Amino acid sequence: MPAKTFSSSRRRLLAQAALAGVLVLMGLSLWVGILNRGESYVQDFLMKATASETDPELILLGLDEESLTLNAVEPAEIAESRALQLMAEGYPWSREVYALAINRLVEAGARVVIFDLAFPTPRPGDDALAETLRSAGSKVILGSNFDLRDAYPQLSIVFVPPTPQLAEAADGHVGFVTLPTAADGVVRFFYPYATIESFLGNYFGEDPPLPALSTVAAQTLGFAPPVPSTPQSLRFRYLRKGSLQTASFYEIFVPELWRQNFADGRRLEGKTVLIGATAQVLQDFHPTPMGRMSGPAIHLNILSAIHRQAWVHAVPYGLTLLSIPLTGLLVLFLALRRRSVVVFVASLGGFVLLAMGVFLFSYLLAGWYLPLVHPVATILLCGLAVMAADVFVERRERGRLRGTLERYVSKDVVREIVENPASYLHMLGGQRKEVTVLFCDLRGFTTAAEDLEATFMVSLLNEYFGEMVKAIFARRGEVNKFIGDALMAIWGGVQISNPTEDARQAVAAALDMKERRLALNARRTREGRPAWGAGIGITQGMVVFGNVGAQERMEPAVIGDTVNLASRIESLTRIYGCDILIDERVAAQVKDTYALLLVDIVRVKGRRAHDTLFFPYEKADHAWSEEFTKARLDYLAGRFSEALARFTVLATTGPAPGLAQCYLRRCEAFSQRPPHESWDGVWDFAEK
Repeated sequence: MPAKTFSSSRRRLLAQAALAGVLVLMGLSLWVGILNRGESYVQDFLMKATASETDPELILLGLDEESLTLNAVEPAEIAESRALQLMAEGYPWSREVYALAINRLVEAGARVVIFDLAFPTPRPGDDALAETLRSAGSKVILGSNFDLRDAYPQLSIVFVPPTPQLAEAADGHVGFVTLPTAADGVVRFFYPYATIESFLGNYFGEDPPLPALSTVAAQTLGFAPPVPSTPQSLRFRYLRKGSLQTASFYEIFVPELWRQNFADGRRLEGKTVLIGATAQVLQDFHPTPMGRMSGPAIHLNILSAIHRQAWVHAVPYGLTLLSIPLTGLLVLFLALRRRSVVVFVASLGGFVLLAMGVFLFSYLLAGWYLPLVHPVATILLCGLAVMAADVFVERRERGRLRGTLERYVSKDVVREIVENPASYLHMLGGQRKEVTVLFCDLRGFTTAAEDLEATFMVSLLNEYFGEMVKAIFARRGEVNKFIGDALMAIWGGVQISNPTEDARQAVAAALDMKERRLALNARRTREGRPAWGAGIGITQGMVVFGNVGAQERMEPAVIGDTVNLASRIESLTRIYGCDILIDERVAAQVKDTYALLLVDIVRVKGRRAHDTLFFPYEKADHAWSEEFTKARLDYLAGRFSEALARFTVLATTGPAPGLAQCYLRRCEAFSQRPPHESWDGVWDFAEK
């Protein structure tokens, strides 16, 4: 369909709809947080779908249920192992167990042994563990903790380091194991360095930052240290869930399992081993983008990310928020430029796909999370808002258009125009088509109007036209124009129909107009005012239908010989004394519906061809019409005296006495001066 014409009110309403959508989404992002959670869920899905495989250099020895219960270990095996004997006494174990584990792992060639465990208070075995730490040197890293204290009315956090004895033995190889979480409780980032204030939301506290467990491990292993070195968060890419090499902690003390699973320690050579709680009862599990995961597994994922430099970056929240109004402007621009709903929706869909593509490739190629949910939600909500506003505007404009058009054409035609504007506008561009044209002229009004006050004259004319237009609209006609006290109506101009139906509707409208005029005259007679006469001419043929005029003002017009002929036929109603005349084209279409009386064969001014005129009437007087036909045959045969006698009788009665009077005058004239011998009965009108 053609491009829309935009009024300032329509632009303003679309802009208001887009603005409303933007404000709603800003609220959902700033105060409700729905869009932010949506961004996180989409990012989690993408990370899960693109996660890397395992890092073979990392091994997790889990303090799982089997290690805590030793249900899978034979008593004889426990009796042969000092570590298993200590473990069998119950958890928490003597710290000598960890000393024995360090010795076994270091002797097997492990590169680094990391404890995702905090040792905050003295316990049995501390001396053995401290001695082992001193002998192992930098190969062992201990854990510390930021402990959350829920003390009403506020939360507080305290730093819990290992016991002084163990901290001194570790010689600074200590990192905190506390995992920060996002607002929804999911572990998506970590602090390479942190202070107490970091976990309270103030990343730049006054205390010196402490390194994370993974940071210390990375430095020990010689990996590029994570940045920044200030208390700020870093996002990292997880490994695929379940891809880490894991084993139960107790297995390193069972000789048979040591041989089978660790090849007598050879499989641990050069590996990084992390020891941490994986038993459900120890409650060290956290939600992650990959699903629920143990704390030790998360720390190994962080360490792997440091090794692989697998960082993920997110744009500042301010830019994410800014994407809402920017996308809203885009939607508004598309709404103002759209040519159809399909194109508009397709454009929105295209931008959604583009946003998804940019989001995907920015992550895969550069590790950047660009906003996706915010712009997509804006496209959807603002798109729906402007479409709803557009529908409201169109309905309002259609209502206005309908109200205006119903003053000129019938409601059925208005419905055709409103529901098929493209077809209507195509017609206005110029189209040749077959229509039925009706001309109606009021007689006696011009003379009477000279003695009337202007306002009263217009009131009378509007009263008359009101009745005539109702008759036309009732028969699905279109009032094309008013010409003084005359009007022109057409059938088949805007509304698609067929010639037969158009002709029948036009004749029915003419007869209804006649009845309404007679009713008006009866009322005027009672009021002591003169009656009005009217003539109606109807024809059918090809015309050009389109917009005609100047650039400043144009109107739909019907142009062609058919229009001129209808006007000529209407003017002949005065001569033939018939208030309705139709030509043979219309007569052929309505002959089975109405009684028709052949009036004459004429040649009007400006036309070479002759036309046969008929008078339609509803109440047939067969005796009168048969007598008229006989009288006209006498007239055509030149028997003017016989015809004169018949017309004299017919001129005083019947449905068309005025027609008989017309022929009576002709017979009298021909009786005195006969026509030329070449006369064929066609009556030529030299004037309009």
